Amino acid sequence: MTKYVQVYFRTEDEAEQLRATLSKFTTSNVMLDQLEENNQGRLVVPYVPYSASGTTAGNTQVGSQVMGFQDVEDDQEQRNIILSFEIGQDDLYDILVEIQKLDGHVDRSLFD
Repeated sequence: MTKYVQVYFRTEDEAEQLRATLSKFTTSNVMLDQLEENNQGRLVVPYVPYSASGTTAGNTQVGSQVMGFQDVEDDQEQRNIILSFEIGQDDLYDILVEIQKLDGHVDRSLFD
């Protein structure tokens, strides 16, 4: 089963960094685009505990891996660069770690 992911970035360089990282995973339909309008109404910051320290009250669980998100409050930076792709459910946790490291935002519906 695959999951459709859209990641919003400030710059094309940030998006290209994630695109390069995607080569470690089985993905399809990878597209980089620029939005004309700022549509950040449902964007959240993925929160994935990827170190041994810290805790989280996750919002979603895939297998034994907990994934959560934090609502974006007053992000004044435009995130008009979008990288979209499909990824296997088994790799979703790992790709969210990479998105978190690059300060990418995702649509909240990814966690539904």
